[in-house]
Amino acid sequence: MTYDAVGGEGKVLAFTESNRHPITDGALLPGGTAIIFEADPIEQFERWTVETRDAEITDDGKEVEFTLTYEGMVAPLRHILTKHTHVVGYFQAQPSTTTLTVSKEVTGALANKIIAFDFTVILQDSTGNPQSTDEPLPYTVTDFDGVVLWTGALTLDNEGRAMFQLSHGQRIHITEVPLEGSVQIVEELDDHYQAWFTDSVPEEGKEKGGDTGLRPMTEDRSFHFENVRFEVPTTGLVLGNIVGVLLLFTLLSIPAFATLLLPISRGRYKKLHW
Repeated sequence: MTYDAVGGEGKVLAFTESNRHPITDGALLPGGTAIIFEADPIEQFERWTVETRDAEITDDGKEVEFTLTYEGMVAPLRHILTKHTHVVGYFQAQPSTTTLTVSKEVTGALANKIIAFDFTVILQDSTGNPQSTDEPLPYTVTDFDGVVLWTGALTLDNEGRAMFQLSHGQRIHITEVPLEGSVQIVEELDDHYQAWFTDSVPEEGKEKGGDTGLRPMTEDRSFHFENVRFEVPTTGLVLGNIVGVLLLFTLLSIPAFATLLLPISRGRYKKLHW
């Protein structure tokens, strides 16, 4: 009995049904043995083919061709050994590149939903060095309804960095991003907003801050950034400026107060010398 895996990075595992004893490729087994074939990883598995033959060679020394006896997509596969058997598991080829998506949302009663916020994408390869690509990375910017706003390409510098901008309700789709390596998205913070982000690979849910840190790149990875506008006091004054306003009021009041006192002082002087 022989087995093999074709395509992608998948592999076929074989066990005896009775006691889950591993079976190596090319093992000699008695007829009637029930074998379980498993596909790993199952997410990339496509289908099985089972081929059989009555003998390996003919009486005159020629190799006997296998005949296809089964094809299906059910995994694990159970097969009863009755002849010389060859099982093949087919797997999807793992893509070498993927799409990275970053979206932007601005909330708060006084939030500015027009201005653009600055972002930096940082890519590293599997060895931790800056990612290098032969060609710029194409991108498309859409609104949240999927309407294309503009397209372009990002060129990574020698540190594996590239910058882009997003306003409220916009989403950038960066294509041809290498899967082998890590990704980091950094938003330039605005003092008037509290930044949050959500990773499509759920670990902690919504996270505080504008820097994702380096994370392993996965297929169709996405990050959603939300900026919440700080509330402004009802007076319309930022608390940090109240001291300055009071100081300005004091400086402006001194000359006016002195002008008011001058006629009063003169009147008293005349009374004293009358």
